[in-house]
Amino acid sequence: IRRPRAFASPGEGGSSRPSSGPPRRRYRKAQRLLKKASRPDLYKIVSPDLDESADEAALKKAYKKAALRWHPDRFAAKGEAEQTKAAEEFKRINDAYEFLTDPQRRRLWDDGYDREEVEQQLEMQKQQRQGGGMGGFGGFPGGGGGFPGGFHRH
Repeated sequence: IRRPRAFASPGEGGSSRPSSGPPRRRYRKAQRLLKKASRPDLYKIVSPDLDESADEAALKKAYKKAALRWHPDRFAAKGEAEQTKAAEEFKRINDAYEFLTDPQRRRLWDDGYDREEVEQQLEMQKQQRQGGGMGGFGGFPGGGGGFPGGFHRH
């Protein structure tokens, strides 16, 4: 039984809407965008004028301006509450700037990964470079599967 086009399931009966990839990939992308919208914006922590399109020079200039504004030494004559607020804001700005100036972290952050996922991705990449990832026998002596004389097929 052929259903009318309006009631056809995906992949059946010629949908006029182009697909942007397999459903699983689109789902992961949607999840990442949702997560991206709900996390703190590191660019805005450094400066309200920054976004993902900012180059390194703009990021550095905005950081210097924010760091000067919130440097704890500028609040030495102020009350304790203001000093504490300035120190916390200065720390947040430094943390965001350090994170965004690492090219790998920034790329993953811009792709929608949160901080924990970024660190996991970097750790996995590091292990793969060292040959100790989940695939292969890079961690065994001689690469022979851990057998003393290696494993030979006769």
